[in-house]
Amino acid sequence: MRRIIQASSNARLQYMALAVASLGTAGAIGLLSLSQGTPLQRYFGRINFLPAVTVVIVLGIVSLRFLQSRGWFEIYTGRERLKGLVVSAMLATLFAVLMILVDLTIVFPHDLNVPPPQSLLFYPAMAYVAEISFHVLPLSLLLVFLGPLRKKLNPNSLAWFCIVLVSFLEPVYQVSMRFSEKPLVG
Repeated sequence: MRRIIQASSNARLQYMALAVASLGTAGAIGLLSLSQGTPLQRYFGRINFLPAVTVVIVLGIVSLRFLQSRGWFEIYTGRERLKGLVVSAMLATLFAVLMILVDLTIVFPHDLNVPPPQSLLFYPAMAYVAEISFHVLPLSLLLVFLGPLRKKLNPNSLAWFCIVLVSFLEPVYQVSMRFSEKPLVG
């Protein structure tokens, strides 16, 4: 009985974490859309930001639920993976320091980054949108389409193959966007 209660509690925490992140993203996009000269225009073009992000959020919830149901992903793990979180934070900090050094050396265009206070809403919201758009949704779709191979191959090997393949989408997009200088959509 205790195991059932723990599983139910864990599932509830996972969906609460996803709900908080999703509502926070929708709220941030809503507030940003009210400001004059919003940085969202660069990425969304003429599309209304809030409905577009709502679609991303819904697709993200469905995709994350699919990945979780297969045992490939957990939205929130609690304290179980604290060591992984610490290592991830250390690596992210290292990469941030490296990018700051590159920025100081190369000196990127002045309008490349979003200045505060908008940046406090923009970057977390766009990180959510990017994670769903470039990682979660493509990974889910790839695993659905390659699902029949799951019986022939090791399911973990298939999942890792798909993760590696999907990891190339965002850098390829960013490089191609940099050359075209066009918004994401219309």
